[in-house]
Amino acid sequence: MDWPYEPRTDLPLVDAREGIAIPGAQGVWTLEAQPLLALEGQAQPLQDAFGRGGVRRVGDVVVRPYRRGGLVAKVNAHTYLSPTRFRHELAVHRALWNAGFPTVEPLGIAWRRSGLGVEGLYLTRFRAAQPWPTTWEIPLLPPLMKALQALSAWGLFAPDLNATNVLW
Repeated sequence: MDWPYEPRTDLPLVDAREGIAIPGAQGVWTLEAQPLLALEGQAQPLQDAFGRGGVRRVGDVVVRPYRRGGLVAKVNAHTYLSPTRFRHELAVHRALWNAGFPTVEPLGIAWRRSGLGVEGLYLTRFRAAQPWPTTWEIPLLPPLMKALQALSAWGLFAPDLNATNVLW
């Protein structure tokens, strides 16, 4: 299958800034994000956000905390050994965005030391959308199949891909 999307202009390179306050998140963070990304204003809970909770909107930025699921969450819900997973997710998401895949714009990550590891936040551009499970209209199925086939052809393995991870 040929890639069915038109590439976008590449996103600007990410730069790192330390000691950043993020509305709605206590303490200070290392922010690895697009230059000049502003995180100003009140943090508002994002209505209709699925997942493990804590998703907030700050202006036009969505801030999602990294949280573990399953049995691991019973012991360690928020802490990771290093920011490597966060950086990897951002790199994959940026590559998909640059390749034209229909996704929200990835802006960056934030992380801070926590106990013996780090906790993290994932930042994307806000885009008005509906979670797919609330919208079961048949016209949405062909573009969804196109997107899933493209991801498969691209070689992306997403073990937790489910309907709550799809926005229209």
